[in-house]
Amino acid sequence: MTVSTLLTPIAFDNRQIISGLFGEGVKWVINMDKYRKIKFCCLQSKAAEPYLEYCGVT
Repeated sequence: MTVSTLLTPIAFDNRQIISGLFGEGVKWVINMDKYRKIKFCCLQSKAAEPYLEYCGVT
């Protein structure tokens, strides 16, 4: 799977998920995305690696 074949990504730092406000914001975005195009992944996860490489972040 390449970045160009993936849908709109939103990556976040896993430490931020502890914040209730951030967690509620994620839930709100998911609920508002009626076409289910936005996906979330943790920056430290394997799922984020293609995005980080694409953006030149190592």
